[in-house]
Amino acid sequence: MTPKQIRYVRGLLVKAGLLDMKDEIVFNFTNGRTQSLKEMTYQETNELISSLTGKLNPDLHKRNKMIAKIFSLAHEMHWELPNGNVDLAHIDIFCLTKTKQKKKLSRFETSELPELVTVLERVHFSFLKGI
Repeated sequence: MTPKQIRYVRGLLVKAGLLDMKDEIVFNFTNGRTQSLKEMTYQETNELISSLTGKLNPDLHKRNKMIAKIFSLAHEMHWELPNGNVDLAHIDIFCLTKTKQKKKLSRFETSELPELVTVLERVHFSFLKGI
């Protein structure tokens, strides 16, 4: 993504009230490859811009919301890197060991995500009880 596109996408994210979910959105559009706008491919960038300008696929919107929920729960349980970003390796290990799908987050189908969210919500509830 070019610097001009980065500024444009950030502006669209601000306008949509989604800037705080940038990492989750980029993660989803790159199929788990990166959380950085700069590292997005041309095709990924075009898809992201299309979705932010109102041409959003309903399934993609649903997926983005569930990924955002997963990242939010991970943040609340302190599954974070020193820089404050979500620790994707921790989430992937959880998904590989504690779910029936036994695959990394980026490999989950949209239809499988509600079950993952439910499992993580239970883990989150246990985490809160332990505080």
